[in-house]
Amino acid sequence: MTISIKRTCSELKNELSEISQTPHRIPFDEFRDRHAYVLLGAPGSGKTEVFKSEAKISKICHYETARNFLKYDKSEWKNKDLFIDGLDEVRAGTSDGLTTIDAICTKLYKLNCPKFRISCRATEWFGANDRVALCELIPNGSVDVLYLDPLTDEQILEILHHNSCVPSVDDFMKSAREYGVDSLLNNPQSLNLLVQSVSGNAWPESRSEVFEKACKTLIAEYNAEHQRALPSKYNLTDLLDEAGRLCALQLLTGYIGFDIFGQVSTDEYITVNDIQKGDSEIFRRIYSSGLFKTTMEGHVAPIHLNISEFLAGRYLGKLLIDEGGLPVKRVLSLITGRDGGIISKFQNLAGWIASFSNSG
Repeated sequence: MTISIKRTCSELKNELSEISQTPHRIPFDEFRDRHAYVLLGAPGSGKTEVFKSEAKISKICHYETARNFLKYDKSEWKNKDLFIDGLDEVRAGTSDGLTTIDAICTKLYKLNCPKFRISCRATEWFGANDRVALCELIPNGSVDVLYLDPLTDEQILEILHHNSCVPSVDDFMKSAREYGVDSLLNNPQSLNLLVQSVSGNAWPESRSEVFEKACKTLIAEYNAEHQRALPSKYNLTDLLDEAGRLCALQLLTGYIGFDIFGQVSTDEYITVNDIQKGDSEIFRRIYSSGLFKTTMEGHVAPIHLNISEFLAGRYLGKLLIDEGGLPVKRVLSLITGRDGGIISKFQNLAGWIASFSNSG
């Protein structure tokens, strides 16, 4: 059964605005009179559902995928408020993503620049470059950039109550909190996939199994357009191993996350150039997945500390048991203090390292 959830968004005032962990919760009807806006969000956050719902508000609104908008010329687009969904889908697999926004701008210009709304995954939004290109279409040069807020606790409960696979919502929520994966519930896609992966309330006995399932769920690509554009030659194990390497780097060095566009690392973000090894596809595949979130323009970080600690511990634990792998003393030197005790912020990480190094 499909239910209608009234979603909200947060407005990013400028290109350096941080996507706040405290959503502003602005209803979309406050933006209906704006000439143009871009809606950003994580994979599976519900951008398409929002656009389809907003496009039904009046007869002058029209929903279209970005791919079809670029592919066809339809008479019904004229004098319509256009909802162009999935800039990231046509951008995926291209060597120069700027040509995609240029093509959309050209099409809008030919239509005498009607009101338009464009959705895009946050990691595929090129920030100032994209905004400037769109602003040039509009006399006052104003294009709002919005971020789709995560689900509220009330919305999560409403979805679960309407899901026949969840016999007891209270038990499901309690288990999610106990296993430490409740942070995954505020994304509609990861919420539904988590329900499926644990068969409602049939949770695995071990915490590591829950996290393994959750991470495989988050890193898998469910969008058909992205699957076709970037067919992965890596299996889920390869992807999780590399994600673990990135999480270990982030945790052990103290960086907030990674800069996917910058050329020089800062005190807070390390650039792709400094950590990427081999094929760049695997890195893009990982940071574009549900395992990572966008924090600022061009910056990504693990979706949650619990996930980051699990993946990093999984990666380092495996290195310890691999033949010719990482020496135990080297790992201990990174996570212990002068007194030889585990530094408090690394205690969970140490637990996961021990778990995976003993499993071999």
